[in-house]
Amino acid sequence: MGGIEGIEDFEEWYGENTDGQSLDSLRSLRLFLIGLGADDRTERMARFLAANTSMEISLLTFDGIAYDGKTLLARQVEVEAVADPGPPNKVLQGLLAEPNVRLFPQAGRDQGVIWSQASTIQIARGVRYNSQRDMTPRTSSRILGIRACFALTVRAEGHEIKVLREIALALWLNSTLGLLQHAGHANRTQFGRGRGNKGMLATLPTLDVCQLRSWQLDEAQSIWWDIQGRTFDSFHRRAVDRARTELDRRIITDMLALPTEAQGSVSRLRDLLVTDPSIHGGKEPELPI
Repeated sequence: MGGIEGIEDFEEWYGENTDGQSLDSLRSLRLFLIGLGADDRTERMARFLAANTSMEISLLTFDGIAYDGKTLLARQVEVEAVADPGPPNKVLQGLLAEPNVRLFPQAGRDQGVIWSQASTIQIARGVRYNSQRDMTPRTSSRILGIRACFALTVRAEGHEIKVLREIALALWLNSTLGLLQHAGHANRTQFGRGRGNKGMLATLPTLDVCQLRSWQLDEAQSIWWDIQGRTFDSFHRRAVDRARTELDRRIITDMLALPTEAQGSVSRLRDLLVTDPSIHGGKEPELPI
């Protein structure tokens, strides 16, 4: 039989068949899928598109009922998501992000279990090192990462401490040291890209922000306010990216208060990372002159 073979990972399939484009390149669409019932594959596709694109999508299924010589159709809306107002398909270029999709819960279902997984920090399951600019965005309010990202939570006794620890973790994961850990543990099946799963992320070494002292958390907040609005370049250009270099420097010297020699070590790590084919892929690596 002809047609398209089974697609296990739509995001990966789309990139391979569109010359490396991401799902962000999809234009905002309004789509209705209508039929007598829907199989699991159709429901998964609808939920994925609703959660990972700016598309407005509704899956409308009907039950056919024979009554008094007639066929009655009873409609049920299974999936519905509407994009927030604002520019669609905005590429994330910095540390701060905002939700771009609203999900409307189905009536009569308890959403408490799902919502308990919401967080202000989301770590990307897959990272395109040679085009992506942010691995761990932070939002001003709690959100669900759905599929492309996993929510990260930080232990804390109070809300204020929790926010500061989340900020410190987001900064560290987007630094050179954070990228090094992700690249070292991800499944790099394609040049320029690393993929992971919950198991990989659960064992991913990271900075233990619970051990940071109050003055270090204050420094993290200061770094966040100064850098959150900066525009970053893609990870494979981090050696010549001034914003990324500034982030590394302030984490090492201000937040962690490490010796001056550590700054030189991190600089060398940046140079080594960008020259690794698994990071730059088919793009030309760039080093500072």
